Amino acid sequence: MSEAPTSRSTAPERRWPVSGGLALLLLLLLLATLPSPAGAQVHFACSKPTSAKIPCRFHTPSGNIRCAWTPQSQSVTCVRVSTRRGYTLRPTGRARAVRGNLVRAGEKLPLVQEIVFPQHLSCHDTNTSITCNQDEGSGFFTIGPRGSRSG
Repeated sequence: MSEAPTSRSTAPERRWPVSGGLALLLLLLLLATLPSPAGAQVHFACSKPTSAKIPCRFHTPSGNIRCAWTPQSQSVTCVRVSTRRGYTLRPTGRARAVRGNLVRAGEKLPLVQEIVFPQHLSCHDTNTSITCNQDEGSGFFTIGPRGSRSG
C-alpha cells in the first residue's frame, strides 16, 4: 500500500481592502507630511475659519474652470470658462445645468486637492477638470476639457 502524499496547509494570505476614498485620504496625508521646497507653504482653499459662513470662489490650476461655494443656498457651482456652461449641486437631488459666467476666479486650487463643504458636499480637482459630489447622496457633476456629465 502506498501512502498518499501529504501537503502542508498554508493559511490564506490576508489582504486589507482599502476603498478609493480612504486611499486618497491616506495619499493626501502622506503628501502633507513630506517636506516642501524652501519657502513653499501648503495651501488649502476655502479653509479659513469663516469659510462655512461666507462665499468662497476657487478655480482649477489651469484656470479653465471656476467655482463658487454659496453658504446661503448650501450649493457649489462650477462653470467652464470657455463655454460658460456648468452645474450647480446642492446637498440633495441631482446636479442642475447652468449657463453663466463666474467673473471672479478666486483661489487657485493646488493640484489634486479635495475641498469639503458643510452639508456633505465636496469637490476635487486635477489640473484641468473638477468633480463635485454629495458625500451622502448620489448627485454629482464632472467638468473637464472634453466635456461634462452629471447625475
